[in-house]
Amino acid sequence: MSAPSSNTLSSEAAARPRPALTFRWLLFQAHLWTGLTLCVLLTLLGLTGSLLVYDHDLEEIIAPLPRATATGPGRSAGDIAAAAAQERPGFVPQSVMLPHDAGEPALVRLVALERREGGGTPQRPQVFVDPVSLQIIAVRDKPAVPLLRLAHDFHGRLLIEGGRTGRSLVGWLGVIMTGLGLSGIVLWWPRKGQWHWAFHVRRKSRGVRLHRELHGAVGIWGVIAFVIVSFTGVGIAFPESITAAVHTLTGTTASPTPRGGGGSAITVAPGEIDQVVTIAEGAVTETRLVSVTMPRAEGQAFRVTLARKTAADGAPPIVVSVKNGRVADLRDPSQLNAGDRIMAWVRPLHVGDGLGPLWRVIVFVTGLLPLLFSVTGVSMWWLKRRQRVGTVRDVP
Repeated sequence: MSAPSSNTLSSEAAARPRPALTFRWLLFQAHLWTGLTLCVLLTLLGLTGSLLVYDHDLEEIIAPLPRATATGPGRSAGDIAAAAAQERPGFVPQSVMLPHDAGEPALVRLVALERREGGGTPQRPQVFVDPVSLQIIAVRDKPAVPLLRLAHDFHGRLLIEGGRTGRSLVGWLGVIMTGLGLSGIVLWWPRKGQWHWAFHVRRKSRGVRLHRELHGAVGIWGVIAFVIVSFTGVGIAFPESITAAVHTLTGTTASPTPRGGGGSAITVAPGEIDQVVTIAEGAVTETRLVSVTMPRAEGQAFRVTLARKTAADGAPPIVVSVKNGRVADLRDPSQLNAGDRIMAWVRPLHVGDGLGPLWRVIVFVTGLLPLLFSVTGVSMWWLKRRQRVGTVRDVP
């Protein structure tokens, strides 16, 4: 048998029917080539997201902190901040995070009073304080687990330093992932009489069919969570744009959100911190103190974060801004309009908080889906391509 001539191959290719330029075909091409082009980036984005769902748990396993062993009533946020500040002259508390459970230390983040010459990443030591005895449990100048810090930096900004470029690119990848999820529903939609086979993988499936059924069945079972996690990632990257879109769709108006503004750091007396906390707690009853964030410059407000005692862990908190001895703004999720309430849930839904351990597991698994989609998608493309090339080569 002689090798086929170029004319024979050309005639064979010409004889093959060209696909009709339907909407479904165009959507398939966009879905296919977007996935093939960006599969590595999307897979890494998903895997780092899964890792970060349990970052605190992993940190406790890999680099656990000593327990806070003192018993008795806890000290005030001002006292805890003052104890931490004594560890590092020239630094002042930027925020105080109170422990959630007994035995956990309070966390104080410090910031330098004066900016470093030449720029660069500012030092922000983390000081862990026993909330009862005020004993310093640990001080960390660097992340305890570098792998988790690397995952944070990749997932948040693709390791791109400075500005919003990296964050914006992550946001656009989130847009693409949302689009792939929604277009996947259209491409999965089974023909009449095929619904029974559309939700699982048949035992005897092999080759292209196996990868197609894995791609479609796993995708349709996970598509709701996949779109939610992808879209909330877009909301984190582009808060202004998504806030405007959400309020337009819900017919509501966005409530003004106080912003901290610029500045480096200022010294705040412990008594002033405690006074601010008292004012904030007096504005909302049946809450527990989560954190206090100090102003970065004179004239800015303190931000006090409170959680309702009945709320699930990680649910949107109550944020009280206190300025000049009075409440300047109070954002209670239960009192927000529909648009603001949706936006308040964007970050908790994305990181797996606020809806209990089952939602956290779902978000973790969702981060693994891009890997499965990449493997099955690339395999389908490669096997089909190999079959087409083999068919052409077999022409006499």
